Amino acid sequence: MASSIPMRLFPAREISLVGLGAAALFLLLAIGSYSPTDPSFSFSGNGGEIRNLVGISGAYFADFVLYLFGWVAYFIPLALTLVGVRLVKAENLQINWLGLSVRASGWFLLIVSSCVLLHLHSAPSSALPAGAGGVFGQWLVQEGTAIFGWVGMTLLCAAGALIGMQTSAGFSWLDVAEGTG
Repeated sequence: MASSIPMRLFPAREISLVGLGAAALFLLLAIGSYSPTDPSFSFSGNGGEIRNLVGISGAYFADFVLYLFGWVAYFIPLALTLVGVRLVKAENLQINWLGLSVRASGWFLLIVSSCVLLHLHSAPSSALPAGAGGVFGQWLVQEGTAIFGWVGMTLLCAAGALIGMQTSAGFSWLDVAEGTG
């Protein structure tokens, strides 16, 4: 006879929330305190004190994600927080692989579309290693504008961002429209 531990004795949801919350806060502090003079992948440092609030690991992480995604890197702590909240609010802990893949696809679409939109519509930023949309935004704009043009890329990525928001967060735009009147 297999014994099962009651959920109250093993609070997996609460443990997951605390772990994901701590990781989200760590990553938010790392990205938020990014300094281009800290030693990292794109800069060897100036020999001074590390300014990143979470140390050398934060300096490397922030440089890496800001290089890849630009300002969109702030979605990473947000995504971890939303996953933690959804875990706590879930009725059962069974994994629905279809739902998980749809949510992950939504985050991917939201991140890619946001990188492109930021690169297209933001002033170049010297505060970031690769601009407002990161290297993903640069590359996709360079390749996509040759095919779709500036307006076409904006339209496609705006639609992609809206669809990505909906699928990653799991809400209905009809419910939003009904709720706002």
